[in-house]
Order: sequence, then C-alpha cells, then structure tokens
Amino acid sequence: YTKGEKPKPALPCVSNSLHSLNNPEYLNQQNMGNMPALQITLFGQPEQLSYGKELVGIFEEKGLLRIHQHTDALSVTENEKKITEAQNSEIPQAYFRLDLEDSRGIKHVAYILPSRGKLALDEARQFKAPVILFDYAQCYKTSNLLCFSVSEDYSDLQDDSEASSYTTEKKRARIAKKKAKETFLALSMAGLCESLGKRMVLASDRPALIMLRLMSMLANQAVHLADKGGVSAEDIDAAVTLGLNYPVGLLQWIDDFGAMKLFSLLSSMFEYYPAWRYKPALLLAMKAKRGEFFIGNKTSKTSKKSKKSKI
Repeated sequence: YTKGEKPKPALPCVSNSLHSLNNPEYLNQQNMGNMPALQITLFGQPEQLSYGKELVGIFEEKGLLRIHQHTDALSVTENEKKITEAQNSEIPQAYFRLDLEDSRGIKHVAYILPSRGKLALDEARQFKAPVILFDYAQCYKTSNLLCFSVSEDYSDLQDDSEASSYTTEKKRARIAKKKAKETFLALSMAGLCESLGKRMVLASDRPALIMLRLMSMLANQAVHLADKGGVSAEDIDAAVTLGLNYPVGLLQWIDDFGAMKLFSLLSSMFEYYPAWRYKPALLLAMKAKRGEFFIGNKTSKTSKKSKKSKI
C-alpha cells in the first residue's frame, strides 16, 4: 500500500497453525481431549485400496468404521450421488469418508484416501469436498507416526464463471473460511491419531507426500540400475538390505506394492515434477504391462512352495 493508506486486514495465518500441529505443546493448548465425535465409512473393498488396508482393522478396533458397498443407487449423501453419476475414472475404487460434527453442531464431511501422486488440492476438486491424504507406511499397526495432508476444494474460486461473481473482499472471506475448515479437519485428525496411540505429522500438500515419494523414487532408480547397470535384481536387493539395513529390498518392495501401482504413481508425479528421477523406467512399464515380478511377491513364493510339495 502507498504511504497514507491504511493496510488491508491480512488473512488469518492458518498455515502456521496447521504446521504447529506437529508440536505437542500446541496440541495441548487446543484441548485435544474434547474432540468431536466422528464416524469413518469405507466405500469399496479393503483390497481395492492402493495401500493402507491395515487402517481398516485399526479403525474397526476403535469402533469408528462402518463399511458401505458401492451400489448403483448410492444415496448416502448428495456428493456421493454426483460421484456415482459422473462415473469419473479419476475417483479411486475405494476410499474413506469422514463424518464429524463441530462444537456448534455443524456437520462436516471429508474424504480420506491414500496418496496417488497427486496434490490433495486436485483430489479435492475431483471429490468436490475436502480431502485428507495419508502417506505410505511399511506397517501401520507398529508405526508411531501417521502422515497426512489436508486440502479444501477451491474449484469454485478458480472457475472463471464463478469467480467473476465474487468481489475481492468476498473472495478473501471465502478463502479464510476454507482455511479454517482445513485447520478444523487437521485438528480432528490429530485427535484421531492421539486416540489410536499415534502421533500425526502434517505434511505440506505435495505429490506423494514424504515416505511414498522417497520410496517410489528410490525404487525407480533401482529399476534403472537393474535394466542398464548390469546388476541382477537379487544383487540390488542384497546390497540394500545388507548394506543399508533396509527391512526389504527395493525391487522386492515393488513386487509387494505392485508394479502397475508404482507406474501410475510415478506417472502422476512426473506431471507435477518433470524430472528424470520421477520418469517411470522402461523396464518398470514393461513389468507393469505384463504383470511380471522382479523377484516375486510373498504370495507367489508360497504358492510355488505348495506346488513343489504336492509334486
């Protein structure tokens, strides 16, 4: 502003409070013991989740989960009707819906799903509702941390036809309201993690968050090495497990995670970050298309052993 003019009131610094959720002292100040009652609904089958199937059992143990099967006449909420009618391929086959109520009695709905290499902002645009992405973990039951990213749906403010009807002050007020909603959802997830005996780490809205982004990039480089480095898949995994003390080899991790899932994940990340390290390796694309393994997943190994024993 120029000299002599009064500065316009700034938007509330919600981002700082969001990232303060990683500070236990901040959570204590927010009276996390009086969290709103919430209900989690699973749409689809647990096997259809790209990862995080263990969360189904964890939520069930706490009595928070109910399962709702996809049907042609899905009528749980108006938003689900829109999703079903659209038949949008961008919507995952399975996801969680979070229903909760704040202190004023206002009901809120958000969708919880595993990261697919996209921004939570873009996922929220597809669901037309707030989205909470959760990061990958090797074992959710034993992990002490759960990583999430939260975003509201800002498509109504980005669409030119809708945005033209908003004045600057009205638009700023709507943004502030959406940011406050993100803070409320993040606080609710922090309370949920606390009830599960885990700590929540709130990540910035970035493709594949933290763990999944690192693992996918390392696994992709391992495929490049197996393809052109003159090293066998078994030797690469032996070097990783014995030399770096990884719990599982990178190529074995691909077999367990799924080559097609990793290929789709890297392809999505490459759209955001067109860097060579995120470009899916050619060998990975071939394995994903043919349904082949680098080493063999656990189920295939057990089935081979059973066949040998029968012979």
